Amino acid sequence: GWRATGFFVPAGELVRVTLSDEFVASGLRLQIGAHLDPALRPPLRRLPQVTREFPVTAATTEVASAVGGLLYLVVPKHFT
Repeated sequence: GWRATGFFVPAGELVRVTLSDEFVASGLRLQIGAHLDPALRPPLRRLPQVTREFPVTAATTEVASAVGGLLYLVVPKHFT
């Protein structure tokens, strides 16, 4: 599930997130934004997809988004 970090990623800015080595390759992902409904029908009033996800594959992960948004930690169901 999603876990709010309390941080906001500004539009177009690169943000570095550092986690403990124990979380690397554990299935955790970082997500910017909370819109899961893609805007696919014309006329398009916004970008079709505004949420971005990034797998945690190193202790430091760089994330960015053209539109910005709240930063979430996505925790897989098997994670304890």
